[in-house]
Amino acid sequence: MDNERLSTQAPFPWKRDLIVIVLASLIFRAITALPFRSPGYMDAFYYYVNAWRTAAGQGLTEPFIWNYLSPAHQLPIPAFQYWMPLTSFLIVPFFALFGISFRTAQIPFIILSSLLPALAYLISLRLAPSSRRAAWFSAALTLLTPAYLKFWATTDNFAPFALLGCLTLLSGWRAIVTRRSGWFLLAGFLTGLAHLTRADAPLLLAAIVLTALLPSSEPPALRKRLPGLLGGFAVMAAVYLLTLLPWFWYNWHTAGALWNPAGARTLFLRSYDELFSTQAPLSLSTYLEWGWRNILASKLTAGWRNALTLVGAMLAVYLAPFAGIELWKRRRAALTRLVLCYLLLVYLAMTLLFTFPGPRGSFLHSGAALLPFLIAYAQHGLERAIRWASARRGWNTAQALNVLSAGSLLIAGLLAFLLAYQALADGGVIGPGWNEVGRIYQDVDAWLDAQGVAPQVPVLVVDPPAFYYYTERYALAIPNDPPEVVAEVCHRFGAGFLILEKDHPRPLRDIYQQKDGRPYFELIHMLGASGEVQIYRCPTANR
Repeated sequence: MDNERLSTQAPFPWKRDLIVIVLASLIFRAITALPFRSPGYMDAFYYYVNAWRTAAGQGLTEPFIWNYLSPAHQLPIPAFQYWMPLTSFLIVPFFALFGISFRTAQIPFIILSSLLPALAYLISLRLAPSSRRAAWFSAALTLLTPAYLKFWATTDNFAPFALLGCLTLLSGWRAIVTRRSGWFLLAGFLTGLAHLTRADAPLLLAAIVLTALLPSSEPPALRKRLPGLLGGFAVMAAVYLLTLLPWFWYNWHTAGALWNPAGARTLFLRSYDELFSTQAPLSLSTYLEWGWRNILASKLTAGWRNALTLVGAMLAVYLAPFAGIELWKRRRAALTRLVLCYLLLVYLAMTLLFTFPGPRGSFLHSGAALLPFLIAYAQHGLERAIRWASARRGWNTAQALNVLSAGSLLIAGLLAFLLAYQALADGGVIGPGWNEVGRIYQDVDAWLDAQGVAPQVPVLVVDPPAFYYYTERYALAIPNDPPEVVAEVCHRFGAGFLILEKDHPRPLRDIYQQKDGRPYFELIHMLGASGEVQIYRCPTANR
């Protein structure tokens, strides 16, 4: 089984390398985090606000509603009815130690993401125990990860799920090849933590079980030890469920069920906008009434977009062929099969089940757990291709390996810089930069203060978590419904004002363009250089 074990006898000081990699990663992550001065998008605002309120002693409650999958009639509502809580909980101790600020909130994510290059180094050594160069380049590529660089130090679940998911897969691999209960126990515990980060984490367990049951995926000496394998599965499942017990209790206390059913309703979305609708009939019968042509077209589109995410974002395009080469060459190894099994399960889940959330970011989030593996495989695939070409072209193999690997690293660095710059750039066609997202809400807050509007009076906005981040006012997502339905939501929650921006629900386009004369909302103020932010009085507001 030595060929299935992470190398501990490499002919160089690999432990010292790991220390250097982690320290260098911490410095690099801290530096690249500095340009980002706010969470930047709704998911990250969401986790930050919940951590803030928890640290401030306001309990697990949310002063906003960003979707209408769960029934609610007043604010605040129980927290984490759709997204999982661990990302926010990671921030809370740092708020307690260093005070509440975005810089403080970045610390745990800087730390966690700094461990990923070290894992890529170890995985690379597993693939080739004597290749220090490949291990170092794998670590460096993982440090850059062009499409992910901007996400590592913001308050989203990219870093924690990537780390926990990667460790789960490594523990599961060791469990498969050793049959030791300790590894099954660790895999179950890590999956529980990963589930508290993302609800699709059970796919990790499924990948471990399926890989273990594949023929010839383990050494011959272990193939007859099925009872031990089943016992390991039982240990893994039991520890996983025990880890989730506090979460089960919370769901039972707030929703009357062990699992909050809100997320499951996204299985029946017919467009992403229905996530924000109060009227969308999200059920199996209405989904089937949509028609098989629409259903098939949506799956094909999602599959194509997820494939582009895999190749373009997770493997930066140019690394994809080399990763494919190495995965194919090592396809009989248990580790490779586990990686491919999880990748396939996530891809299918985000294509066939979560057809609309998947391509909109869920696949990118869940796939982060594979990055250290895919990048290590890609680096070894690149070196395999270089050696193949050197033998036929008469190149100096050592020189070609160093030059072309360095060139690969340079490409990754340039891509990472460009994508981070794009995220920060302000005023482009893609909208404001991350540091400016939601800042107009400060002007809205000042206007509401001048009108004497209490913070507990809900306001309808595009991004409720960002609105609370800047104003500490209750907020509701603008429903993706006709004006009369939006007016009914205002009445139900006692909302005072509707804030329309350039990015607004399509059914309210005529109101934003001031073409709709129906008496649901009264335009009373405009903000921004060209009045692009419009404030409307809701029908229930005091006049």
